[in-house]
Amino acid sequence: MTATALSMLSDAGVTARDSGDGRLLVAPVEALTDDLRRYIREHKNEILAELEAANAPSTNCQHCIHLRRPGKADGYCSAREDLLPAYGPSHPLRQCPADEGRTCASFVWAARWR
Repeated sequence: MTATALSMLSDAGVTARDSGDGRLLVAPVEALTDDLRRYIREHKNEILAELEAANAPSTNCQHCIHLRRPGKADGYCSAREDLLPAYGPSHPLRQCPADEGRTCASFVWAARWR
């Protein structure tokens, strides 16, 4: 299946969100046809899983406790223990990697949003 359940709902002109207690909240109600209601019932678990994945915290540099932004630069990693102190916090070797840290072994979720 190439289309996701959420994209099917979007194509039908409705949005869905998790109520937090296992129910789906779908709006606008006026757009719900019988076929769409049946589709939602049959794909409820898939829709909930997609919503959960879409809302999962991202494991990238922007959400890492090691991110530093001196002078509001793009972002530098303070976890690089392999660099000598001479390579200061703004040195190009400390720049966040091209994959935004998705493969970083030093990633630690920041308790605060930046």
